[in-house]
Amino acid sequence: MKLKSHSGHGARQEDKQLAVLCYRCLALLYWQMFRLKKEHALKAIREASCSMPPSQTAACLGSPGASTAPSLISIPQRIHQMAANHLNITNSVLYSYEYWEVADTLAKENKEFFNYLNTLSGPLTLLSSISEAVQYTRQALQWIRISAKLS
Repeated sequence: MKLKSHSGHGARQEDKQLAVLCYRCLALLYWQMFRLKKEHALKAIREASCSMPPSQTAACLGSPGASTAPSLISIPQRIHQMAANHLNITNSVLYSYEYWEVADTLAKENKEFFNYLNTLSGPLTLLSSISEAVQYTRQALQWIRISAKLS
């Protein structure tokens, strides 16, 4: 089975259904990546906040006691790297949410298909396990194949 364009006039229902499955799988993968690295991100934030002197922390956060004139502060490379890693990890949540919303929008065009699939396999959510996602996807792909052969 090959994913073709799922948008536009000539898009078949099967292509749209397959696109929903692809976006849902992407969302679940990004969510799982976040969950696997979440503790690392929290640890990095704790270390970064403990590593900066209070005067620099106040200036960075714009605390009432901080000067209002722009000032340059030196951020150690290690802190910069921790912040970049934290950003990459938290971006996984944003990507997950975005892909899930795209899938939801496309699924609205195939409500009957996905409602029946949810009834049979149970609804797929971001909290679904990988085995539940595999079962859900296998069932959906089986139906999409049958539908494609009939049309």
